[in-house]
Amino acid sequence: MITLPTEAVTLQRFAGAQDVFFEVFEGFTLLGHEAQARPHRHAYHEVLWIESGLGQHSVDGVRVELSPQTLSVITAGQTHEFHHVQEVNGALLCLEPELWRAAPILSHAPADWAIWRSIWQVLGSEYARSTQHLPHALRESLALALRLLEREQIPAAPDRAASRLARFQALLEHHFRTEHEVAFYAAQLHCTSDQLSREVRVSLGHSAKNAIQQRLMLEAQRLLRLSSLPVGQVAERLGYRDVFSFSRAFRSGVGVSPQGFRRPPSVGTS
Repeated sequence: MITLPTEAVTLQRFAGAQDVFFEVFEGFTLLGHEAQARPHRHAYHEVLWIESGLGQHSVDGVRVELSPQTLSVITAGQTHEFHHVQEVNGALLCLEPELWRAAPILSHAPADWAIWRSIWQVLGSEYARSTQHLPHALRESLALALRLLEREQIPAAPDRAASRLARFQALLEHHFRTEHEVAFYAAQLHCTSDQLSREVRVSLGHSAKNAIQQRLMLEAQRLLRLSSLPVGQVAERLGYRDVFSFSRAFRSGVGVSPQGFRRPPSVGTS
């Protein structure tokens, strides 16, 4: 019987390819795997197939059911923890972020589960036979799995506003710790701040400024939950000029103070 790794996995390095890890698990429970029941995060993407069994997991504080014949994508850096997992069977694929630009999926039931079962069975077979070179069959299976995963993630309409939104989100992910003003992103995208805010509001339901604040608050919650950094250092890492400005923004965005939100740290980034 193969079980889920207790904390981090070691991704296998293949010559001329990014690192990959794959494992089939049977009868997984949290007994003996307490690290999975505490908030943790990894530096790689995880694709989790659930064939059967019951349980729950939380991704960045959002709790969802782990239902049979569903898949989840936990992207690098997201906070993850399991709850009440009972006799879960399935498979786990871990990938370096450079291999695939993943988008999170909390829990999704694909229309044709038989295809996914076949894919992870082939992945398991080919991965077990692999050594230092990524064999053609494994490479093709990975490529097929990633193409199907991208189809499961509904793409935005391919118009100019959608393209600018995608570029804004990519810029935000790269610069949110140091650039808190809409004007910076608008300049990078060759539009006005008002134009960017209108397009973001139409697509996301809130302004570009709110998008920046939400990304900052998400990272703040991750740092407060997963590290023992003092609040002042969290504020500094996120580009706030002082702890008071950070605390005010955190209370406004999250509804409690940073100290009130924090609980004892557990597993850090691996």
